[in-house]
Amino acid sequence: MSEQSPYSTQYQPPVQPVYVQLPPDYSPTVTKGEWFLYLILQMIPVVNLVMLIVYALDNTKPSRANLAKVNLIFLAVSFVIAIITLIFFLCAFGEAMKHIH
Repeated sequence: MSEQSPYSTQYQPPVQPVYVQLPPDYSPTVTKGEWFLYLILQMIPVVNLVMLIVYALDNTKPSRANLAKVNLIFLAVSFVIAIITLIFFLCAFGEAMKHIH
């Protein structure tokens, strides 16, 4: 009784490369390093606004672009709320100063 070798001597056709068609809504993922860089850049005062605009307009990575757009909207809403609050407190301070004299 002879044992068969795991390596066959029969002809095997060469392996053909497999081409995968990506779906039309495919988007490349953002790596951990890119997220780390994104968060570091958000800590630098003027650079964060510039990079948010750059990332929001860059559509190569839609998840990063969407996050940048949401951050810009959040900053705009926060700025408007801060201005309204400042006006309110300045008016209240002005009224309080009128009653001191």
